[in-house]
Amino acid sequence: MKYSIFHSSQCGSTLLATLLKDSKKTYAEPPWSCEIDMYNIFSAEDDTIVKYPSFTSFVCRLLPGKKVFIFRQLQDHLEKITSKPKAMNKHLSLHYNFCSDVRNLFPNLIADNDLKKLALVWAYIYLDMYFSQNVLFIDANDFFLDPIEILKKITDFYDINPVEDLEPLNFYVKKDFLGSDQVLNRIKPIEKIPFNIKDAYIKSNNFIHIENWVQENIFSKINHREIFPLFRDKAGLPLYSFVPRETFKVTID
Repeated sequence: MKYSIFHSSQCGSTLLATLLKDSKKTYAEPPWSCEIDMYNIFSAEDDTIVKYPSFTSFVCRLLPGKKVFIFRQLQDHLEKITSKPKAMNKHLSLHYNFCSDVRNLFPNLIADNDLKKLALVWAYIYLDMYFSQNVLFIDANDFFLDPIEILKKITDFYDINPVEDLEPLNFYVKKDFLGSDQVLNRIKPIEKIPFNIKDAYIKSNNFIHIENWVQENIFSKINHREIFPLFRDKAGLPLYSFVPRETFKVTID
């Protein structure tokens, strides 16, 4: 059995992976999972949990096993991403180009400002999860407000040992636990900077016009009687298979 964590970015997924580290051999975005050509994307060992980068969301539809998807609702997501210039720049320079130029699922859609581009990336991720199988959806706000209940829900779904060590709830984990090729339970944090998980809760009343734009131009256009493609080629024709290094040739700068 393979276990996976997918996410919409900046929503507590690294913390979630860190909390699960003693229940199952766990990795959080190991280097092999972060390559643009995704040559090694299917190389996760059996009986391990791997948290994947958000831009690889379509892989959820191709991987076997059980998957958890933790995400912020769109308005909350935009509130969070726009508050972090580094994260916003990464989404616009890398993730948006990957969605619009490489995957090309909505070739006629024009995202004419940064908020629409961020929302388009979020929509790609959400749709990848929606059209995947064996996925447990977790609203990040539920996790932030009641992490113990959500952890039980996840470990029950995975059918793995419950989480006993809750110390990671009290300090920032990204610096030490994200992007390492080590199993997470072998990592010793250098500095445990205090963190209150409830501070991660966001309930935004902004960006309703962007949510409406996504509903009108993306979600309402989906034909649920058809298989949702993984990619579209430059002519807009749907592609349903993926071969690392071969399916797409575009280099993302």
